[in-house]
Amino acid sequence: MYAVAVRVGDLLPWRDFVIETSWPCEVAALELRKAIDEPQLFSGEATATFVGRAESATRFKFTRRVPYRSTWRLVVLAVVEPSRRDGARIRVRMRMHLFVVAFATAWMAAVTYRAASTVAGAVFSGRMAAADVLPLALPFFGVAITCVPFALEASKIETLLRGIYAAAPAAPPPPDTGDAYR
Repeated sequence: MYAVAVRVGDLLPWRDFVIETSWPCEVAALELRKAIDEPQLFSGEATATFVGRAESATRFKFTRRVPYRSTWRLVVLAVVEPSRRDGARIRVRMRMHLFVVAFATAWMAAVTYRAASTVAGAVFSGRMAAADVLPLALPFFGVAITCVPFALEASKIETLLRGIYAAAPAAPPPPDTGDAYR
């Protein structure tokens, strides 16, 4: 369904990237606006890929449309601005919802404290066993259940956004002036 390639840097719980298109800013913003539906209390005929709002003519805040409720959906912020090559540049920033960040931070802090105190207690009492080291795996588990789903969802969203602008004609090549680049 989706081609997903995950790099180590993609596992961080935020992602920024830029899409360059030959379309003018107005057209690029309109194409993005067509892919975003306003949030509705009762979902009817869903046609758009994303759900969110246009904060201004060139600023958008949205999430990917999914058929279920989830606080783990990514928040996507997109800004359409003029490019240096007579087109548009779409700056995209993806992040987790602030509630998810707060919950994950509190959970990780509590688990890390508990794991460290368990291991320290075992070391100082002189009765170190393999089971005493097991709680140290919980912080790694917390990172995995936070960062891996983020990376997978962010890759899906990036593919969908790049697909919107794939239909744009190729930008003309820069003029050849014959001068060496300095």
